[in-house]
Amino acid sequence: MKNQHRTKSFAKSFEQGLDSPRKRALSLASFLAIVALVASGCSNQVSETASIPDVEMTALENGVMSPVIPQNKLHGWSTAEDQLLRFENCDEWDYWWVYEGPAVSTVAAEGSGFPGMTISTEHYINNQHLDEDQDGILCFFENREKPTPESGSMQWLKAFDAVWSSLDSGKPSEESLDFASSPNALPEDTNIIRDGVEMALGAWSPYLNLEKPLYVTVVHPEDKDWFLERWEAIGGGGVHDGWFDDVSGTGGGAVGRNPDGAISMYFMTAEAFTPPTGVFDFYYHEVTHVFESQWNPPPTGPISCWTVEGPASFFGFSKADPSNREVSSSVLAAMRVDRADYLARYFEANGGLSEESIQEAVLNGMNSDDSCQFGAPYFGYTLGLFVAEKFLVDFGMDGFIALNKQKMQVSKSELPTSFKKAFGSEYEEWVSKNLTPYLLSEFKALTLR
Repeated sequence: MKNQHRTKSFAKSFEQGLDSPRKRALSLASFLAIVALVASGCSNQVSETASIPDVEMTALENGVMSPVIPQNKLHGWSTAEDQLLRFENCDEWDYWWVYEGPAVSTVAAEGSGFPGMTISTEHYINNQHLDEDQDGILCFFENREKPTPESGSMQWLKAFDAVWSSLDSGKPSEESLDFASSPNALPEDTNIIRDGVEMALGAWSPYLNLEKPLYVTVVHPEDKDWFLERWEAIGGGGVHDGWFDDVSGTGGGAVGRNPDGAISMYFMTAEAFTPPTGVFDFYYHEVTHVFESQWNPPPTGPISCWTVEGPASFFGFSKADPSNREVSSSVLAAMRVDRADYLARYFEANGGLSEESIQEAVLNGMNSDDSCQFGAPYFGYTLGLFVAEKFLVDFGMDGFIALNKQKMQVSKSELPTSFKKAFGSEYEEWVSKNLTPYLLSEFKALTLR
């Protein structure tokens, strides 16, 4: 439903008889300066690792060489021993680890030629059984040919530039916040979330003019009664009353509009799933939903799937490191190849990868479908990322604002009308003549199909 925006990684197994683990590819942004390998500022959860020419190494059980002193970069997961991730296959791994990798070391990451590669010695060691080809990187095109940095077109950079140049991350937030955290929410987690939200609000400030305070709620899984009281006190909006139970075991964020027009943000956090630091796409993703909620009233029916999470995903990854353009573009490029491979495998396992199958998913996918937000292939996050990309290539930031002002999320049936009012052209014609040929070409090129 439209009022339950959640930021989650998406890769659960979808294949019928497709046994190979999820694979990954080289980023189109590998041509960028090697400075993109420098990590964004990391918190006390994750230490930042620079390129170190000589470090002490030791052999792991799988034969891969690992640094004796752990190295970490570009993720945000805790490396405390009792919080390390552990999964049995790449589908499960990629459901949780949103970004590329991780590599076991800086040496392995640089050897991949992938500027957006994450590094985590601890998480790699705990899941070394997933590195089938022993390249020092988890779930990275295991035993498969890897695309080169030249794979695909470079049109996505135009969309990236539209976002990067429009959202100035140095601006202070001008919005009034009604901020509350539950009794068991850790103060340090609450501070991290507030800083991230205010940073993203500042970047979006030229396009925000909220008439009422923005309700921001940070809640711990042990505080359901407190959550329900807070939820009712601020109008019972933003999420449905079952949101708490949905995310109490995994964490997550949500944004939606209250019945009185105010906008609410919710964050579930706990010791086992602390808020991300060092990479900031999570906060920019959620604040993009704040912007959308400003213009879009509660929907009158199901809305087009791609409009729910696609733009927020693209905007989020484009500002993964708000202070470093090269790192942000590398993270976005990593997600493009990651999701292109996922989508290509999905379509191939379900009738074939073609313009027709892509167009069907774009035009007929609804947010009420299980396949949109809460079940494979998570079209809202996967296909939506690329639809938003092509939209920004063709119409830019001004176009995104214009389409929201025409209430792009009122209902799926009204989207063509909103599109016509914003651009004077037909939505279905744009999808068939501009969008789907582009997507098919990109999916094939990014995955060597």
